[in-house]
Amino acid sequence: MISEAHVTDAWHACAQASPAEARAGIAKLGRKQPAPLAYVLAVSETLSPPVGELLVYIFFVISHMFYASGTRVRRVSPATIKNLETAIETRLSALQGSHEAFVERAALVLSSGQPHVFRYAVEAVIEAPSAAIDPVPLTSEEQGTLFLALAIAITALDENGLSEPHR
Repeated sequence: MISEAHVTDAWHACAQASPAEARAGIAKLGRKQPAPLAYVLAVSETLSPPVGELLVYIFFVISHMFYASGTRVRRVSPATIKNLETAIETRLSALQGSHEAFVERAALVLSSGQPHVFRYAVEAVIEAPSAAIDPVPLTSEEQGTLFLALAIAITALDENGLSEPHR
């Protein structure tokens, strides 16, 4: 499990990156993890440009959390992404109309492998509309799309991790 300190450090490092450094980091990520990045880019194209850019940026930060923590991550296959997409969508759609306490418990189970990374993703999505710099207005549907795409990406990276990160 990636520690809260590693999550915070990675988030701060990415926040301080220049646009050129971020583009270079995303290009490097594309070489390391082409399938998850392709998935995120494909989802981003279904969204408005600012929301799509937010999704790509959050995924960039999340991937940096994994690599900066010392976790070795095997290359994720397109089949893995598709299988996770189906499994997570099925789990989440089964929760529609469920009692709020049950939904919260299911969210805890989904995030249990990387709770600090999931917390960052949820906070980034929820806080985007009120961000002090570059706020991104989001509909509830867009928030759901971002969360689903990020949950799939986080789970893919987590399930393909080979070693416990340094603490």
